[in-house]
Amino acid sequence: MKPKKILIGDDNTEFLTSFSRALRRLEIEVDTATTPDEVTAKAQKTRYDKIVTDLDYTDGGAEGYQVLQEIKNLAPIRVLYTARAGVEGVKQEAERNGATHVINKSDVSGLMRLLKEEK
Repeated sequence: MKPKKILIGDDNTEFLTSFSRALRRLEIEVDTATTPDEVTAKAQKTRYDKIVTDLDYTDGGAEGYQVLQEIKNLAPIRVLYTARAGVEGVKQEAERNGATHVINKSDVSGLMRLLKEEK
């Protein structure tokens, strides 16, 4: 079976490094991006099975919604990964913009399970 190819976008480089390292140990191919534009550009150039994007790349920003809008036809699984997942309206807005899943940043194990799934 071909390894899954995943793109993870987050401005927190420490998170990107540690999380992508953990996924690679599971033989999952991982690319990372640190800006919304980089996520979109990589998604347009490469076929990913799953794309994860942060919601807030800047203080108070919501750039992840725009990323979801731009990538919604580029990967079958699109995840918004945010500390604001439980805030009223965030999940609905993410889904309106193309998210297939919304996961709270405190649920790293939930994100890991989702990314390991075959679908």
